[in-house]
Amino acid sequence: MEQPIGIRLPKEILDKIKSLGKKQMEDRSTIIRKLVIKGYAQTLKEQAAEEYISSIMGLRAVLSLGMLLAAAALISFLAANSRITSQTAGVMGLTVLATTLSFMAEPLRAVLLAYEKHNYYSAILIIERLTFLAFALTMLLTGHGILMVMLGFAISAAAALIINAAVVWKKFSRFTLKFGLTKWKHLLISGLPFWLSALLMTAYYRIDT
Repeated sequence: MEQPIGIRLPKEILDKIKSLGKKQMEDRSTIIRKLVIKGYAQTLKEQAAEEYISSIMGLRAVLSLGMLLAAAALISFLAANSRITSQTAGVMGLTVLATTLSFMAEPLRAVLLAYEKHNYYSAILIIERLTFLAFALTMLLTGHGILMVMLGFAISAAAALIINAAVVWKKFSRFTLKFGLTKWKHLLISGLPFWLSALLMTAYYRIDT
């Protein structure tokens, strides 16, 4: 059952509604009702997207922490038993750190692509590559080794994560890190086919190596 309500709207909005009503040959109340219904539906979509992104980022934060702790334990064990040098341990640690940061940035990059904001995606990617290139060349030209180059890799990955998060939070979705086993279970189960596909593809391409 429809109920009448009273609202106040700025004059410029009312002028736009009046213009839209003339184009669609409908009265002002009908146009406002349609806009409210569409706006409500869009708001629900945005809230669902924000909830999804927040859950994804929370899950990835926990997985990233687990990856870092496992890598740190393994590297410490290898270094303590003289299996690797301190430089190799540093390279391994920075590689895992950079990989983890890129892992955290992937959902944010996906948001930019989903909204078809390829300009943001490309610009951030270029900044990441140029940061790494400039740092790596500087380190190599000043006589530093692979350890400092990998430090540049980690710094560029961190910069890309921060910029991606800032752009997505400011322009598209004010996400947070949400932790909930129920939602994580759904995400893990729904992503299982993709994991299996990636595993099979990796096995296929490495079968001859």
